[in-house]
Amino acid sequence: MIQFKKKTTCKLCDRKKKLQKSHIIPEFVYRSLYDEKHKFHVLSKSGKLPPKQKGIYEKLLCVECEQQLSVYEKYAREMLIGGEQISYRQHGKLICLFGLDYHKFKLFMLSILWRSSISEDKFFSHVQLGKYHENKIKQLIKNDNPGDSFDYPCVIFGLSDEEKTHSSVIVQPIRSRIQGHIVYRFVFSRFVWVYYVSSHQLPPSLSDVVIGENGNMSITLKSFNNLAEVEQILGRLEKFPSLIN
Repeated sequence: MIQFKKKTTCKLCDRKKKLQKSHIIPEFVYRSLYDEKHKFHVLSKSGKLPPKQKGIYEKLLCVECEQQLSVYEKYAREMLIGGEQISYRQHGKLICLFGLDYHKFKLFMLSILWRSSISEDKFFSHVQLGKYHENKIKQLIKNDNPGDSFDYPCVIFGLSDEEKTHSSVIVQPIRSRIQGHIVYRFVFSRFVWVYYVSSHQLPPSLSDVVIGENGNMSITLKSFNNLAEVEQILGRLEKFPSLIN
């Protein structure tokens, strides 16, 4: 009897194709978290979860869409881990980055937010964008279009070297509100990633810290003993100095 390869609908291109095992957060993120037994540790609201052997993945995308996202992930990997030359200027705990590839890095960030929302894994259960925002981000990715800097901007904080506990874990994403805006907070790769998902006008001061279309952005380095401090800093964002002008 002839057996046909199982096909189903790709979540991105909406075509009937054989689906791949798609990581929600790219595999390279987990590599720096593996211990000597090639396992990584996870933190959630309910406490520390049993260590996992591999990153979280689901059958979501076809091979062509996986290849599209891999272009963004390759750039982000080289930027975050090493291999991509980055121009920067540091002022104490503030690092100003210049000339990043806005197109690739912004789509990398959007792809993680979107995949987390469509994921059925409990680890991403707090990321629920709703059909409107989910479809809008999907169309940006599908069309290889990063949008403008205020389309789902992401503020990034760097966890300082002394924060040893955060260098070996990945924290379950959570949803909260800052100044009336819905935000989603991720922690991975020794960074805190705070996405704004709002239909309301965002604070103009965000333009000083999120990646701009000119490829410039700023990162604040801090030792977060309590990650709620991220929200406190964002609430005072209008008091930040201009970092990249």
